[in-house]
Amino acid sequence: MRPLLVCAVVSCALVVAVPVHASPACGSYAYAGVQTQRPVYGVSAAIMALQAPDVKDGHVAGWVGIASKNADGWIQVGLSALPGADTNDVYLEYAAPGRDPQYTVLRADVSVGERHRFAVSELAGRPGWWQTSVDGSPAGRAVFLPGSHGRWRAQVLGESWNDNSGVCNAYSYAFSGVALAPAPSHRWAALGGYSSFEDPGYTLTWRSASHFVASTRTAH
Repeated sequence: MRPLLVCAVVSCALVVAVPVHASPACGSYAYAGVQTQRPVYGVSAAIMALQAPDVKDGHVAGWVGIASKNADGWIQVGLSALPGADTNDVYLEYAAPGRDPQYTVLRADVSVGERHRFAVSELAGRPGWWQTSVDGSPAGRAVFLPGSHGRWRAQVLGESWNDNSGVCNAYSYAFSGVALAPAPSHRWAALGGYSSFEDPGYTLTWRSASHFVASTRTAH
């Protein structure tokens, strides 16, 4: 999965994600969700698929993570699905700047309506070392990401990648209890100070200040 490229202006990120020829089709990478405007030390949310994925080409995913400003480094954890799947997998992925991404499936066949809490947190007293967790338990090993301490921003996103085919892969992910660790103390706080994104073909629907649904836009 590729994190959303963070730009100084929100519209810049949208242009990166959607090629000029993508309208009315969907861009190669397309997102619906939020990213923080400032660096954080952790991000967490419960994620649940509201419908079975329909992936025609590439993949879909709903995840939490942190990423560098130029998107050359990241760590994320959440749900994903590939063509032909009617359920999601729990996965984690990370990429140190300048290195190839490392993708791991932690659990297969997560059904529609099954909710899990995902988190990415910097380890206390270990600047630049990050740990993913699922339902409060560590998932995978801690990862060192050079240059991440106090500099990388949180992202909570629904994502589709279609390998430039123009198809709109279908998904609907509910994100609830979204929380941030805005300081090294790792005290969790409510979501705040963010920019929101709705690339062509996808929509963001708020249920409360910490609960939203990222999904395929319904044709009218």
